[in-house]
Amino acid sequence: MIRINLLPQAKRSTATATTGTQVWGYAYLAGAVIWCVALAFVYFSLASDRDQALAQNVEVQRQIARVTEQSGNLADLQKQLEKAREVEKVVNELLAARQGPTRMLLELSGMLSQGRGPTVDAKKLEEMRKSNPEAGFSPGWDTRRLWITSFKEDQLTCAISGEARNNEDIAEFLRRLSLSTAFEEVTLVRTGQPAQVADAAAAVSFELKCKVRY
Repeated sequence: MIRINLLPQAKRSTATATTGTQVWGYAYLAGAVIWCVALAFVYFSLASDRDQALAQNVEVQRQIARVTEQSGNLADLQKQLEKAREVEKVVNELLAARQGPTRMLLELSGMLSQGRGPTVDAKKLEEMRKSNPEAGFSPGWDTRRLWITSFKEDQLTCAISGEARNNEDIAEFLRRLSLSTAFEEVTLVRTGQPAQVADAAAAVSFELKCKVRY
């Protein structure tokens, strides 16, 4: 009978199996290490992004607080500015109320003084002369040909009564009032014979209305 010894071969198979198992074990271990390294990288990357986002959020909050504080100061400054404008408006109105009548009477005196005339807005006069080349007033008009007998002003509306030599003198006075920077909306109410003749040469009485600019 022939006998075959199989023990060495069995040992070799066992050794081969053990070697294969070790290789797979190393492979799994290496994979696990790589996976852990990858997870750690992702974790620290996300943690870094989170810390950066938190830092940005803190900075944004600081900016919001700073802007809010500045806005509060601007609101206070705006209120102070509005109060200052209100005070300025009141002061200007008081000055106009004090200086306006004086300016108006000086203007009226000037346009009824010989060799003088109204204070004229050059642009307004130019616009008027575009449609009427004869627009303006006569510098040589004899102001003694017209005089005022009554002057009343209420709420910036004036009522003027007077007498003149003729209608041409009244027309000249109306032109001067209309050109003056101190008066506007000049309207002739009526003309006629004077009820009481102040001068023997007077021929025409008149009444007009206008508004004064303060």
